[in-house]
Amino acid sequence: IVNFAIWLFALAMAYPYLPGSQTEAFKGISVILGIMVSIGASGLVGQIASGMMLVSLEGNCLKANPAICRLVGYNQQELLNKNFRKIPPPADVEPQHLAMQQLQDGLVDRFQIQKRFIHKDGRVVFTLLNASLVCDKQTRPLYFIHQITDISAMKEAEHTLRLQSAALQNAANAIIITGTAGNIEWAN
Repeated sequence: IVNFAIWLFALAMAYPYLPGSQTEAFKGISVILGIMVSIGASGLVGQIASGMMLVSLEGNCLKANPAICRLVGYNQQELLNKNFRKIPPPADVEPQHLAMQQLQDGLVDRFQIQKRFIHKDGRVVFTLLNASLVCDKQTRPLYFIHQITDISAMKEAEHTLRLQSAALQNAANAIIITGTAGNIEWAN
């Protein structure tokens, strides 16, 4: 059952890229996932490594799994009392708001955006947010499903690489990196 549930979840995340993904059957997968989260299927959905949230059209958290709670440092009750647009730094709010509006207007069926959150302890958490909109049978928007993955380690590695690259570019001595065949692959 767990393997089936994992494959079902993977299919739900990949469905926009599959042939026939615009059919009603495929669209139903998102609704099923939303229902699983909203009724508290704490087994599989609650233990997903990525943070999963149901977010109202106004930006309020309706439901959050334990992974998102750990990611931002708030328990579920605290998140339910927060507007999702108030957790990130102000500069990150507008791009997400525009993307969410495009979802509601039917201009896109999903979006992905890098976003920062302010953890409860004050530190910045870098994330990758995937969002889709759940609609009723008359295609009226109901709520958003957000999948949020912590990419802080990747951002830190990128920052370190930029610093190392700048140091190498500005080194007083010539530095040459060669491949195993002796060919020059990089020089400052």
